[in-house]
Parts: sequence; structure tokens; C-alpha cells
Amino acid sequence: MAPLLDAAATVLPTVWVGSAGAVVLRALERSDDAMLAEFVRGLSPASRRERFHAGVPELPAPWLRALLRVDAAREFALIALAREGDRSVCIAEARYALDRERDDTREFALVVADRWHRQGLGAELLQRLLAHARTHGVERLVGDVQRSNAAMVQLATRAGFRVATHPEDARLLRVERQLAPDRAAETSAPRAWRAAA
Repeated sequence: MAPLLDAAATVLPTVWVGSAGAVVLRALERSDDAMLAEFVRGLSPASRRERFHAGVPELPAPWLRALLRVDAAREFALIALAREGDRSVCIAEARYALDRERDDTREFALVVADRWHRQGLGAELLQRLLAHARTHGVERLVGDVQRSNAAMVQLATRAGFRVATHPEDARLLRVERQLAPDRAAETSAPRAWRAAA
């Protein structure tokens, strides 16, 4: 199981250097709409289906608006940017969002541009989601993965996620990881906060 990054690793923006070069990781911003739409259009049909569980050629406008609307107090979204000529392009997107069923749980998703597969970027993004969630009091991360998405199942397994049958959809698997509380954050909180918890 890969170690969790410490809280300092969740500070953005930051540069990650992988086998294919340097990438800037930063929080998703509302102004990233055109960049995010272009990124999704550039994914292969298989990658779009695995990420969105639907065969969409591009993001419908309501989906794009929903992806850009991140509740920073309870959710987290980041993108990876690489240089192509004289401009930065999005090559990956990762997030966790509120779970509809449990307050202590967040549902995560990530997708990496096809040409950047097998470079370690997906693993880096997943570790950053885990670190951020842990330092922000999230107790459990879950994700719904297409059964055919062996790479994501393997990535999640390596990051310590348990894989199970999806409770409602036979085409999916559910990956889940309990997160240990961040003891450093708990002990640095004022005593009154700890007592009220």
C-alpha cells in the first residue's frame, strides 16, 4: 500500500515531475470551463465512458457547470496541466465530492489523458486526494469503477482500497478505503474544538 502524503503535499499549485516530464497540479477553478471541456473532448471514447459511465462525446453544459461547482469546505478538485507549445493544457482531473448517502464519506473520480497513461500521474493524483481528504476529516473514500477498467481497479488496490461488487449496478465495482484520522490535526486543534467533537 502506498503511503499517504502529508498535509504539505496538498498545497497547490505544485510541480510534479513524472517519467514524461513536469506537470503543474493545481485546484480546479471556475474559469477552467473551456480547458476542462477541451480535455474531455480529447479523451478516447473508452476513457470518457470509464470516467462518466456514459458514452458522451463531450460534456453537456449542465455536467460541466456541476464539475466546476466545488464546495471547497467539503469537496476537492484538482487538475494537472502540461505545456503544449506556448500554452498549458489539462491532462488530468481528479476530485472527491459529497456522498449522497453518508456525511463522513466522499466519492472520488479521476481521469488522465490517454497519452499520459502509465506515467504515474493517476497514482499521484489519487495520493493527493487521499491526503487532502484525511487532513480535512473525511473518514471514507469510495469510487464506482467500470468492471472493464482494470487499470483503475489496480490503481485503487495499490492505494489500499478494498474492491467489492457494486450494490446496485452489476457493470460496476465499488472501491472503498477507510481513512485514519489525522492525529496531528486533532492535537493541533484548540482543546475546546476537540472536546466538542
